[in-house]
Amino acid sequence: MNRKKRLAEMREAGIITRSQEAFARNVPLPTELPPKDLRPDNYYVDEVQRRLLDDPRLAPTRTERFNLVFRGGLKVYTAYDQRMQEQAQSAVTNTLPNTKFTAAMAVMDPADGQVKALVAGPGFERSQFNLATQGGRQPGSTYKAITLAAALEDGYSVKDTISGSSPCTVEIDGFAPWTTRNAEGGGGTYSLRTATEDAVNCAYARLIAAVGPKRVAAMAQRMGITRTVPPYPSITLGTIGATPLEMATVYSTLAAEGVRHDPVFVTKVADRDGRIIFRDAGRGRRALSRHLQRQPRHELGGLPHRSRPARDPPTSSVDW
Repeated sequence: MNRKKRLAEMREAGIITRSQEAFARNVPLPTELPPKDLRPDNYYVDEVQRRLLDDPRLAPTRTERFNLVFRGGLKVYTAYDQRMQEQAQSAVTNTLPNTKFTAAMAVMDPADGQVKALVAGPGFERSQFNLATQGGRQPGSTYKAITLAAALEDGYSVKDTISGSSPCTVEIDGFAPWTTRNAEGGGGTYSLRTATEDAVNCAYARLIAAVGPKRVAAMAQRMGITRTVPPYPSITLGTIGATPLEMATVYSTLAAEGVRHDPVFVTKVADRDGRIIFRDAGRGRRALSRHLQRQPRHELGGLPHRSRPARDPPTSSVDW
């Protein structure tokens, strides 16, 4: 809506006088960008701004998008939830009170991908680098769920058994022998369920040897990892960097029974006249078979085994 029409409506409503309307019509429009104090002052708003500037649905070129974001009078609707933000910040603060360490968290709704809250660093005033959405850190054992999903899709059951003896060396075609060990010692035979619950490194080293690193790398990207995942055996232990937002997407895919929703920060954008420029309904796409958890289950002596015929898996051996 242009200035002339808006001023006329304000005069008709009795908000301003006719002389004030005439004066306002002749005041030059601002040509400079908003001052810094009107720009993002927290991680969530900064992420929203960054995504708008990169979103071709807003306008074809970055220059056009910049002008719309900073000068276009847009109405931007987000998934932000103040209560969840306070709870997320409290969880991080209470877990790491008065320490030099920092933490990040992305709170995501599995049903539609809406990101409700973001804890992304020590405070926006101290650092504008968003730990929740930029860069990446080693996610460790949280990556094991991706290997498990690949194994279940390949025909294994959570009741299949596997050796967790440590240290262990696995041999996979195309790779040098890889030796690792359990973080907390131990060993013996585990079901895939208990090996996951206890995060047994050597069990998962043997599992990725049976399933294949390429399948696990492909599964990671299907479930929500957006960066390239090199198919190394060690990825099963979470040695490849990922952001909290990527891992939230992965686990949201599991929580949504195999349907992946990409992160949604901006739910709707309207122009100054109220016309909808775009709306994000949070539509998902299936990443995992809906029958993944319905595979036949067997009590077995140990891997390699599949509940359905498949190629012979690579061999594995234990380094005592």
